[in-house]
Amino acid sequence: EAIYARDMPGSNRSARSPARIARAAPHARIAALRSDDGRAILAWSETRGGITRVYAELSSPDVRFGAPRLLERFADPGGLEPPPPRLVRLLSESVMLAWTGAESGHWVVRTAAVDLNGVRSIDTISSPARNALLAGLAPGPDGEAYALWSEPQPSSTTTGLDLSDQAVYAARGVDAYPGRTIFTAPQRISAPGDRGSAGEAAIAVDPDSDRAIAAWRTPGGAIDYSLRALGGS
Repeated sequence: EAIYARDMPGSNRSARSPARIARAAPHARIAALRSDDGRAILAWSETRGGITRVYAELSSPDVRFGAPRLLERFADPGGLEPPPPRLVRLLSESVMLAWTGAESGHWVVRTAAVDLNGVRSIDTISSPARNALLAGLAPGPDGEAYALWSEPQPSSTTTGLDLSDQAVYAARGVDAYPGRTIFTAPQRISAPGDRGSAGEAAIAVDPDSDRAIAAWRTPGGAIDYSLRALGGS
């Protein structure tokens, strides 16, 4: 299979023909964003035979792509496939990328600033000693972003992870010069046993108050949420 992109102008200009970006494994997990200068940014992860590769590519202003950059390659911890990467544009017009990577046999959450030079310094914002799966990335009104992830606990019956027993964490970050992200220490907002399967969590930010809200589904099917206090870190 392959990944294609197509520029769809919002004016009366005609849409360009689809452009082939790269080969990809079936069911590639893709994120896309158009920047304020007309460039397009793509990020995706694909899994073949238990090996995941994470890529990113920045187009020219006329939305023409070159060769994708391989950000990371790893054997999937616990035999799971990672959730899709996330791209957001900040109030400063900067772009932030987040994805689930792997380190020392654990899932981890990575972030990076994206500018005209492509993906810049890569930072790990979750604990490398625990498994963390990215659930969301949302921009705030002060040029910041909020990352949300879950931390599945080791299974008591198998050698893998128990996706019905997960803690939820969040952290606030900024795109700092030159070309890196800086996040606060993670805050646990839900203890293990309080939420359901991976991917059923989300985060959003009130553009007026800068108050973030995270919501997730519990194992019983109910929806729980947590609000960031005004003025909190």
